[in-house]
Amino acid sequence: MAYIARGSNAGFQVPDELLMLFGNPKQLRGGRPPVIQVFLTRANNPLLMGTHYNGRPHHGQHQQLTICGSSVTATYYDGQYSGSAGKSSKSAPGPRWSRTDKHSLVFTVHRLHCGIRASRLGGVDQFHLLALAESLEWVHSGA
Repeated sequence: MAYIARGSNAGFQVPDELLMLFGNPKQLRGGRPPVIQVFLTRANNPLLMGTHYNGRPHHGQHQQLTICGSSVTATYYDGQYSGSAGKSSKSAPGPRWSRTDKHSLVFTVHRLHCGIRASRLGGVDQFHLLALAESLEWVHSGA
């Protein structure tokens, strides 16, 4: 693990957010984005940044997982919105869905909301997101 922050507002954009970054420390110091970001919050109905536009989530793929001994329905997003935020117009189009690099998995277990965002260009596939989610046994302990 390269870095942990509280209240980062980079994922769910809520004050109680806990962020864990995973990546090659040499690359992180060189200004490259982390390979995996894990966001946690207990806030009500949080939305992971990049998975929604104007409060409406992009179509995601539902996955059944077992996390901390519980059956959980997670939503996999095969990309994220990128581009300018705000209102769309012909001269300044709004964000577009991009599958080029980032993809995410969002789920709730034991009232803890978790979002895992990863870089395809960093070598993280959908399988890795699912495996990471199912390995989060410490979530049950109330992280």
